[in-house]
Amino acid sequence: MLYYLFFLNWLISHNLQLMFKSSSLVQNITYLTDSVNKNFHHLSIKRQELVPSPF
Repeated sequence: MLYYLFFLNWLISHNLQLMFKSSSLVQNITYLTDSVNKNFHHLSIKRQELVPSPF
């Protein structure tokens, strides 16, 4: 019984660690895509400033 509890405790902690790692990975990916989108937006704005728009 005690062994089972230890195993359960280890399993829960291990899964929590995996969840935290994956969530941080997801956060990093969203942060990267967000920064890329911002940079792309900034570049497109700069390009619009350089090239006069036909309108």
